[in-house]
Amino acid sequence: MSENASIHWRLGYEQAQILLVQGRPLDYPRPGLYVPANGRGIMAAGLAAEARLLGGAEIERELRGYSSLLEGSAYLTASGQLARLGIERIAHGIVTRETGATPRAGVPQQAFVNGLRMLVETGIRAVVTGAVGLRVERDDHRQAGTHMARLIAAQIRQTRLREILVATLHHDVLAACRAELRTLGAIPIDDAPTTRAAG
Repeated sequence: MSENASIHWRLGYEQAQILLVQGRPLDYPRPGLYVPANGRGIMAAGLAAEARLLGGAEIERELRGYSSLLEGSAYLTASGQLARLGIERIAHGIVTRETGATPRAGVPQQAFVNGLRMLVETGIRAVVTGAVGLRVERDDHRQAGTHMARLIAAQIRQTRLREILVATLHHDVLAACRAELRTLGAIPIDDAPTTRAAG
């Protein structure tokens, strides 16, 4: 899909800008990458699997090297071969104990908040993520987008985050996120194209 075919919005909120893109997170790399993970550290599905495929098995090895991976917590690793795209660090938010398990209520959101904070504490100011807490076959997309907007706004207020890019294939999630951000006071900036990785 071409850059211009992506549906996206750019909004200003406090000191930061928020970019909402219809696409895949790794097509729009930023220095920080947030990835949902499981308590076994196995990167076998979704964005985690994509990051392992493109970044190399060393990312998974480093994650599994932690003595324990607790639900709701986040853990930092290097970015492996993703560094060539400009990704410096990955925050792995532990959303379930086992691969393929259903997350408990509130855990994905807690892990996301912890992951963002850890990235910002390392000096990273721009982060890319997919939709948080979304299970396509079960969740209400509007609710997922609304909750994500609130999490993003809170983290911008509480940290030195300067840019967050949310990339998902689900337009309705993005639309709900944008609507809630506007309600919270975010201001549309423009419709300028969002930087996508070459190749």
